[in-house]
Amino acid sequence: MEYQEIQNRVKEILPEKRYEHTLRVVEVAKHLAKIHGANVEKAALAALVHDVCKPMDEVLMKKYVILHNLDVNLLDYPVEVLHGPVASAFIEEEFGVADEEVKLAVANHTFGRKHMTLLEKIIFIADYTDPQRKHPHLAEVTEVSQYDLDEAVRLAAKYTLVYLIDNDERIYPSLLDCYNYYNIKNYRVEFKEKNKDKILTDEKTITIRNKSEAHFKKGDLLEATTYEDPDTVFATLEVDLVKPVTRDTLTERYAKYYGVTLDELIDKLAKRYPEDDVLYVVMFHIIKK
Repeated sequence: MEYQEIQNRVKEILPEKRYEHTLRVVEVAKHLAKIHGANVEKAALAALVHDVCKPMDEVLMKKYVILHNLDVNLLDYPVEVLHGPVASAFIEEEFGVADEEVKLAVANHTFGRKHMTLLEKIIFIADYTDPQRKHPHLAEVTEVSQYDLDEAVRLAAKYTLVYLIDNDERIYPSLLDCYNYYNIKNYRVEFKEKNKDKILTDEKTITIRNKSEAHFKKGDLLEATTYEDPDTVFATLEVDLVKPVTRDTLTERYAKYYGVTLDELIDKLAKRYPEDDVLYVVMFHIIKK
């Protein structure tokens, strides 16, 4: 079934306000896909069908869970949790959407999971940041999502957990797994393999990053990994200082830490972060080798 045909069917199924929400999520998803290098067509499709089962009767949803061998634990949860996983089966059955990446994004758009694909993160955040939502964290998560999807996922999962706890709602385990995974990942910092020994011998105690790592603060403990082996932690670092700088305010002192001239450092950072005017000096010391 072609996209326009699916859109027509979705419009028939959803109440007007839910359909309007869906169209806004489509636009946010397309925007996020463009800036984060994801497939825009898949993002639009997943966003278009993400809530298609929201109006479905709960009894019918639970039949889908059984008939399509979905997680049996879903039977203990309400429509708010059920509609995503059920929709992942429904869209293949009714619309012929068999793309596993799209189906995963639809299934997990409400509660997330650990190790989400790029498309899953985009739909999870696009739904959370519908511009007409009224929750108090909309602006924060929207801004962060423009440059750091993982941090946006962590924040959205965190705020969703707080909301559910405050309202005495049950928490589907995948949401907690999502938060735990991205919360730990949020306090990891990656280096080139060639810098590993320098960090272990205290020769390297500074790094300059962009706003995606501006949330670090003095006293934070960071797990150090390498770009080449991101799953292996080789040291624990304690942050001593986080200071915003521009290329104009960089000094010879920072260049000395990098072992280059000031002009070379400015050029290096311009190539690495061509769109960032403000960068962040992070100074640290190793506490576990």
